[in-house]
Amino acid sequence: MRALVIEDDPVQVKLVDAALRRMGFEVITAEDGIDGLIALFDHDVFDLAIVDWHTERLSGLSFLCAVRAEPRFDSMLVLMLTAEMNKDNVIKAIKSGASQYVVKPFKQAVMIAKLQEMGFVEVSQNGLPEGAQRLGIPQDAETATIVRTKRKERGEAD
Repeated sequence: MRALVIEDDPVQVKLVDAALRRMGFEVITAEDGIDGLIALFDHDVFDLAIVDWHTERLSGLSFLCAVRAEPRFDSMLVLMLTAEMNKDNVIKAIKSGASQYVVKPFKQAVMIAKLQEMGFVEVSQNGLPEGAQRLGIPQDAETATIVRTKRKERGEAD
């Protein structure tokens, strides 16, 4: 599985990268939304994007809106990562297509818990970690409603 991390703070990049690799993700990083879009189009297939709200050149929210306007990226889940605690911004991100929202600073366990809520689970056999696997069903009701609405708009079955 592949994840795109858009974050301009090197410390945050290391923290997020470590959490994702621990779950078995291949991680590609970008410093801002423009570099993120370039990486997205260069690599084409990502299961997950973790996006900082405030980045230079193109904000995380603008990146999110650009991605959600492109149907081929509908299946990619997006977790917004930011110091923004304003409830209106959280609502704006979710309505724009974010799957989850994490406020900085955060602990690695919080990131992993959010990923699990998004349907990414650690899979093990004989007690040995094998990485992460994505379940096809979003676990929070609001995200599930958004996904169902988008699928209906495209004429897809639930």
